[in-house]
Amino acid sequence: MERALTQPKNEPPELEGFGISMITFYLVRHGESEGNVLGVHPGDLPFHLTDLGKAQAEKTAKALSGIALDWVYASDHVRTQETADFIMRYQHCPLEYDRRLWDLIQGELRGLTKAQVRERFPEVAKAMEEDIYTATRPGGGESFNDLLARAWDFMEDIASRWKDREDARIGVVTHGGVINVIVRKIQGGPVLPIVRNCSISVVTWDKGKWAVLKNDDVSHLC
Repeated sequence: MERALTQPKNEPPELEGFGISMITFYLVRHGESEGNVLGVHPGDLPFHLTDLGKAQAEKTAKALSGIALDWVYASDHVRTQETADFIMRYQHCPLEYDRRLWDLIQGELRGLTKAQVRERFPEVAKAMEEDIYTATRPGGGESFNDLLARAWDFMEDIASRWKDREDARIGVVTHGGVINVIVRKIQGGPVLPIVRNCSISVVTWDKGKWAVLKNDDVSHLC
């Protein structure tokens, strides 16, 4: 059974105030996982990184090594933990797991391929094709609106925690869906087809205003 989404209460880091300044978020999707290879809706299944995923994570970690991150937040799914571990080899800051960064809770679709979903849950598959934001996964799953609500709550919360720190740099290791809805929230427009494994998206908060500087960048993987 997929775990319930509950958010532990963590104390914000102790910061010395320098006045409101810009916060830069480096949003990283995990490397290729076993679930990606199988083509299933993974949810919180304990899929590990593949050899390719590990290589992607190492390249991403090196690409971020020139940036002194102040804090790294990550989903605690296995594939994101493993990706974060690579990044932390090159960083000297705390790593904190936050359940608001979980992948979309899939309910009864967890572990199924798209073909299996169409076969077993044709009405759900049709609803997902018609409106991906409002279609709720059966059996306690989420819709993309649900995912957006908790992902955006995370972003606003972290911005509030760090707003008094001058030029804070925050790493976020999460899932494609989470990054997708965050970017769409800021830029507007429909959900993108995919956010690629170990891509880096850069989002800023400056005096209450959000901006996307970079989206789904994989140039460091070449």
